[in-house]
Amino acid sequence: MFSALDGRELGVRKVEPLENRWSTCGRNVLAWRQPEGGTRLELWLYDAWTGKDLWRLSVPAGTKGELIEGDEVAVLEPTGRFVVRSLSDDRPRLEAQLEPEKSLLSLYVLRSQPQYWWSPIGSRPAKCGPMSSTSSRSVPAFRRR
Repeated sequence: MFSALDGRELGVRKVEPLENRWSTCGRNVLAWRQPEGGTRLELWLYDAWTGKDLWRLSVPAGTKGELIEGDEVAVLEPTGRFVVRSLSDDRPRLEAQLEPEKSLLSLYVLRSQPQYWWSPIGSRPAKCGPMSSTSSRSVPAFRRR
């Protein structure tokens, strides 16, 4: 690791192999793995300097994810569980239950000031748009924490 102020080397740290690193946010690394023959994926954020895990998620195979503006990650499980986690700290941003999508191909998420817009992409037409945990409308908006 190097100092952002003057470029001098601060130390050497062990990190996950490049093929298992999804993104970084400062000194935090978002990593993933699927144990051989496993039916689940592990996704976790850790501090590369201390080696300490900030958070971990275990999700079923078939789960799709999307980075949101480089500082959050959204995951949508085939069961419809939707989670947004920060890449800068251990606080979850959002958890919601959506309609299950068994043939999920990908996920698109856009963050606006008060809410998240989501669009699951699968083999069937899907509902998309903003969602709100406080609204009873069919197309509500997820409010950010």
